[in-house]
This record gives sequence, C-alpha cells and structure tokens, in this order.
Amino acid sequence: MTLQCKNCKLCDNIKLHPSIGITNEIMIVGQNPARKLNINSTLIFGGHVINDKINNTIGSKFVDIFRKLNVVDKCYFTNLVKCSTDNNKISLQDINNCKHILIQEIRSCKPKKIIALGNIVYSSLLNIIPEDCISKLYKIQHPNYVFRYKSKEISKYIEEIRDIVK
Repeated sequence: MTLQCKNCKLCDNIKLHPSIGITNEIMIVGQNPARKLNINSTLIFGGHVINDKINNTIGSKFVDIFRKLNVVDKCYFTNLVKCSTDNNKISLQDINNCKHILIQEIRSCKPKKIIALGNIVYSSLLNIIPEDCISKLYKIQHPNYVFRYKSKEISKYIEEIRDIVK
C-alpha cells in the first residue's frame, strides 16, 4: 500500500509505504522530519526503516533507546507533518494537510500504544486521532529537548519510555 500526497507546497509527491503485517504495537509520532535528514538520508517516518547513515544524531540516539529496550521491532515511527518545513516550524494548515495520512497509518498499524513526542504533537493528536485511540496516547518530552537541554536526565527519560513500552 502506498499513500501519496499532493495537498500542499511542502512536497511535490511524497510516497509513504506503511508497514502492514509487521507487529506495530507502538507508534511513535514526531513533529516533522528535519530538513537535513530529508536531504542526506532516509526519513524517520512511515515505518521501521531507520538509515544507519544518521548515526550520532538525536534521532539515532532516540531510536537506540528503543533498541536497548528490545522493542524497536515493535515500533512504527512516523511524523505529524510528513515533510520538512521552513525553520522546522509547523502550522495548523500543515497539520491539517497531513492528518489524513496519519489517520490512515493508525488504521493500518492498529497500535496498542501511541507515543507523542512533545506538547505540540500531543495536543494535535488529541484533536486528530480516532476517539477510541485517546486512551492509548502517551506524551513524552521531545528527544531534541531532552538530549540538548536535559542531558543529565536521560536515564529518567529512558525509564519513562520503559514504563510506557513494557
């Protein structure tokens, strides 16, 4: 199954290949792909493939947490907004343009838990996801914030994730 999008100016034709039939117990929803990842390597959304070329980035450190917890194979990584945005800021219009794709991903994956990365993603998901999924929604701090400003608290962050995914 391929989802194509031409809803806005952010991309000409993005193609997502959701992973169906693989255990997608945990859906992790970020805000949007970083522009530099969009140019240099595989984006972290639309499934399980995480490109090793992004080692030593916050994204790879975040994914490593799930590897160390032995649950990365149960995770489906996606983003609220599917394309890179100017200055890494998203608008309500960007979210509205992409929400049909996220809803389709949720329907396809049928996750047991949905982890929102940060306040913007969490509050947006409360207004987007089907009502029967709200009880599955968890919020954690965005990894960029934790790794940049709370590096002394990473072990607490890992414990918080462990408590959610167990």
